[in-house]
Amino acid sequence: MVNISIIIPNWNGEKQLAKNLPILAKLLPASKISTEVLVVDDASTDSSLAVLEEIKTKSLFKNFVVFKKDVNRGFADSVNQGAALAKGKFIFLLNTDVVVEAGCFEALLPHFDRPDVFAVGANADWHLGIVSFEKGFLDISFPKKISSRETRAQKSFWVSGGHALFRKSLWQELGGIDTLFAPFYFEETDLCYRAWKRGYRVLWEPKARVDHRHEESVIRQNFPSDYIDFIAQRNQLFFIWKNIHDSKMLKEHCFNLMKRLINHPKYTKVFLSAASKLPKVLTRRQVEKKEAVLSDGEVLEMVTGNK
Repeated sequence: MVNISIIIPNWNGEKQLAKNLPILAKLLPASKISTEVLVVDDASTDSSLAVLEEIKTKSLFKNFVVFKKDVNRGFADSVNQGAALAKGKFIFLLNTDVVVEAGCFEALLPHFDRPDVFAVGANADWHLGIVSFEKGFLDISFPKKISSRETRAQKSFWVSGGHALFRKSLWQELGGIDTLFAPFYFEETDLCYRAWKRGYRVLWEPKARVDHRHEESVIRQNFPSDYIDFIAQRNQLFFIWKNIHDSKMLKEHCFNLMKRLINHPKYTKVFLSAASKLPKVLTRRQVEKKEAVLSDGEVLEMVTGNK
């Protein structure tokens, strides 16, 4: 029986695949945990498929599956495809620019003995995913620096979709990652926050080490920084409009959104892009309001350690 399904979304990551998959292949046999590796190729135009075929021919992995998409639909669609194919009880999302270190899975799995744990993030750089809500906007851009002497798991507002372990049954209950956030950014934050509001927990484990090689990031290699910033700001609005149900927080957001539109006219383009998908956002909002068992305030108190 497969315990962990390692899902690797790939788009034009031939160099990362050729460099990092053999490292993973050497690591897995030393573990007693049963695994499978699922690579979901998002209609790559480079030599990714050739690299994956060579890896398959060499039989580097005991259980290795490549799923080829004909149309590029982004990160969310790729990991959802992988989760649908996964045979494991848990799914580990792994970016092509991340290298798993020995003992990572062994450090993550024990937390799932608690049935309310949805996800546990691995430790890439001793930073914890935290949040602040100031002037009507949710900010996740300043993670908390954790001491390298820390050995205890921490409550986390969100975990990276590039190196985290998820309980598959709860992933299915939540409907996976919302493709509204395509092509990237805020999707795993949305997923984790929805889990928190439904009464589940999200953790970060310092002993589960990975090496995140940011210089190999496919997103930054293929998209200009202005576009990346635009998508991040648009998706921030998606997140707030979909998930924040507290009336006081919403009033604060609306007031400061108007101020931002007046003081920064260029932000109008971001707002209009988000507003164009408002019907879809509101449909999802109704679902989350119905399923939530905790309020926004209760979740923020829990995650910041005050409750």
